Amino acid sequence: MKYTLMPYQETASHSIMERLSRAQQSSDQTVFALSAPTGAGKTVIATSVFERLLLPSDDYTPDPKAVILWLSDNPDLNQQSRFRIEGASSDLATRTVEIDNTFNKPTFDPGCIYFLNIQKIGKGTKLTGGTADTNEALVARADTLQVTIWDTIRNTIQSDNHNLYLVVDEAHRGAKKQNKDKVTILRRMIEGHTPEGHAGPVPPMPTVMGISATPGAFKTMINEMSGSRLILDDVEVPVSEVQESGLIKDTIELRIPDEEGASFDGVLVREAARILKESTQRWEDYHQSQDSEGEQVVPLMVVQMRDKATSQDLSQAIDAIYEGWPDIRPDSFAQVFGEHTAIQAGTTMVPYVEPQAVQDRTHIRVLFAKTAVSTGWDCPRAEVMVSYRTAKDKAHITQVIGRMVRSPLARRIEGNAELNSVLCILPNFDRDAADEVVKMINSETGSDSDESDTDPVAVVEPEKLTPFIRTAPPATPPSNEASVSTGTSPQPSTPPTTPPSHVAQGTPAASSVSAEDSSAAGTDTGTGTNTSTGSEPTPQPDRQQQTLVDSAAIWDVFTSLPRLVAPKRTDKPISMLLNLGIELERDGIRVGGKKESEKELVSIVNGYMARYKDQVTAHREDIQKVKTVKLVYTYADRGLEDTDRINLYADQRVIEEAYQKAIPVFTRALTELWINSYLEEHKDDDDLDEDQLIDEARLSIASLSNVAGVKNEICYDANKIATDWLDEARADIAALPDGRKGAYTTLREMAVRPVSELLTRPVNRLVQPGRKTKDKGFEEYPRYAGHILAGSDGLAPMKLNEWEKRVVETEQGRTGSCGWYRNPSRASADAVTAVYQDSAGAWKNMQPDFIFFRVVGDKVMPAIVDPHGEHLSDALDKLRALADYADKFGSQFLEILSLSGTDADSLRLLDLKDPDTRQAIAQADTAKQVYAEKGHAYK
Repeated sequence: MKYTLMPYQETASHSIMERLSRAQQSSDQTVFALSAPTGAGKTVIATSVFERLLLPSDDYTPDPKAVILWLSDNPDLNQQSRFRIEGASSDLATRTVEIDNTFNKPTFDPGCIYFLNIQKIGKGTKLTGGTADTNEALVARADTLQVTIWDTIRNTIQSDNHNLYLVVDEAHRGAKKQNKDKVTILRRMIEGHTPEGHAGPVPPMPTVMGISATPGAFKTMINEMSGSRLILDDVEVPVSEVQESGLIKDTIELRIPDEEGASFDGVLVREAARILKESTQRWEDYHQSQDSEGEQVVPLMVVQMRDKATSQDLSQAIDAIYEGWPDIRPDSFAQVFGEHTAIQAGTTMVPYVEPQAVQDRTHIRVLFAKTAVSTGWDCPRAEVMVSYRTAKDKAHITQVIGRMVRSPLARRIEGNAELNSVLCILPNFDRDAADEVVKMINSETGSDSDESDTDPVAVVEPEKLTPFIRTAPPATPPSNEASVSTGTSPQPSTPPTTPPSHVAQGTPAASSVSAEDSSAAGTDTGTGTNTSTGSEPTPQPDRQQQTLVDSAAIWDVFTSLPRLVAPKRTDKPISMLLNLGIELERDGIRVGGKKESEKELVSIVNGYMARYKDQVTAHREDIQKVKTVKLVYTYADRGLEDTDRINLYADQRVIEEAYQKAIPVFTRALTELWINSYLEEHKDDDDLDEDQLIDEARLSIASLSNVAGVKNEICYDANKIATDWLDEARADIAALPDGRKGAYTTLREMAVRPVSELLTRPVNRLVQPGRKTKDKGFEEYPRYAGHILAGSDGLAPMKLNEWEKRVVETEQGRTGSCGWYRNPSRASADAVTAVYQDSAGAWKNMQPDFIFFRVVGDKVMPAIVDPHGEHLSDALDKLRALADYADKFGSQFLEILSLSGTDADSLRLLDLKDPDTRQAIAQADTAKQVYAEKGHAYK
């Protein structure tokens, strides 16, 4: 693979291999689905499976009989899938075959991946024995018998030398009951049938995997089929893990107006073009902020036209786009209509482009489509969509919206919510259905609240919060010095009851301020409007003693705080150390890091060679003496006779087999490193030639691999060195551009135990200013002062429950209070994160709710306060996670408190910096028990 798989992709790949193994052991037809949200990398997962089926690997033996038949209902989608598979694996590039009208083989070739679309095997087509799709005669075999595609499939299934695997791409399509031939073809192919003009039936497909983000229709079709079959559980990729990976956007914004009509369509397209222009500028600014490191994203706008759209419709849309972005280039337009020909739209020629080519042709800024965006196509740089089509079916809406959610850099842009969002303007989509789809795709609730109701998602435009420190409005702008001054702050002024002229009354909208300097907050540089109008700021308590602090002082403290990264690839510490050396050397942090990491690993292996010398010698003899059974074939009675057992001394093939078994223990990279080191060390040995030296080295490493527990010991040592290096380089890594820092997050996930990194300062955050009410009204959330990310009025809208309100009021009222931060609920680069292992041993993240900042003496000190119900099922696990965090990093905090109670007035606190409290948490059976023994009243 050219890519490093995400942990969930690796898990899915192994799960599929397990099901394929069960299929081979079963005499029944076997069917299952790969269910993964759009953007999860289903084709990458499939490519990993194909490599393991067809090619030698560290952990699987290839199937020499394997034949993969990739089926889709769209030729362009087939080409795109083939292109992606070849792009993900250069080793598979020579094994892919697109089945066209000239295909004529009695069986498929083992070891190959064949791509077939359903249109090619419709009634009367050349592949099935007709001439509907060509005027040419069928290609005849030497024995004059014509071979149809059904003959090829039948012969392959019935052959003892072939194992045929059918992979149905976008399996939800063609699965619903319709009167179209392509639907019955899919069902017939899976179920088995006798094609017209054939004497014998084509058997059912022995092994079938359906791939879809919405596999419901596919599974229904399978359950309705005749005959018996083994239906295995789906391989499901959790949405939360895909989202956490950063491969899909965090925010999906839908705009579904109440109005319809051609003139209104033009307004929507004009607005979308304006947003595309702004998105382009944001990505350019981001690229420059990263010192032009890595790929520059050139965002794309997709306009989904109606089926009968004319060239005049295109011309009107283009005119509206020019209104929204007058400077857009004339060659920025393209289309993927089924006619495959250029279209003259007014004065603009709109060429046809193959869907799979759009991503790389960055001069294309606006793409017109019809159904292409709902048939498996996607383009990671697509950020804005306008659809003129009508849609009510949730599965269809899921597919359309899913095309837009891929992150263009395949990672989250930490701390910049605008670059992690996508906009879909869908005037004719069913609002309720679209709302449910977005909730499913973007399923994070973002709250530990005990409340059962959730806010509408992507119906209310979010407000952008940017870095801002103003617990009380100073008479003059704060200086750039990191000095602090104490005093009682006046109450924030009440916003005017009459909105500014640029505010549309009654319409919640997005506000935007510059993040260049927090003292400049209040300057509207964004695209939306201020949402503070009509909402009173939350009053502060009379006893509040505020401290005015320059924002830089608080952000310096913020970016010095650690967050733990949960292990996700715990079997990879050897690769972690090797790659860490490469990355540190690349960034100039550790000169000669690559060679140093290689030397460390070789030394580790040499150390265990010496420590376990006697065991290595014993295992070496076991390998060299191959215990076997001598079998004599007796021709007279056609039988095998077990005459005696003997020991055969190993030849090169036996050593090679033992060596191959050692590779999963040490990884291929380390075994090759050690062997090269061994050859260099013994290059002057006159007794052995090079081939003999290689055999000796392989025999030695294979013998060590058989020592019980040696793999864990080597991994532990590699992990220790790598984590030490990461700790030493933590500050240097934190100063790198985002694109480089991401490489180290991946490496931290390879560790055996959690590894820490420093927080990243967020550029902005999108939050809901309120919510729609049941009577179609709008309820604004309270706006709070003192939050270090705020809107242009210095306030931040928050939906807090009673416990959280009590915490904010209490902590803001403490002497020296100078700001607070609502910690994200997702484990992101700008979230203080603790980790724990659940009952199954899986690592989980927890993010405490609040970070408060207070001035103590001449220093700004942070404090963690986390209200969390003691009755909740995860209460004890999260207590232990936060207690462990306090044990490691408590010295950096003024306080680390966990709160619980029956209501806001009965909250009790646990001081997690107290060793006795942490010990009680470690020994407790329930969280309630700890609060009863060690809790104090929260005041």
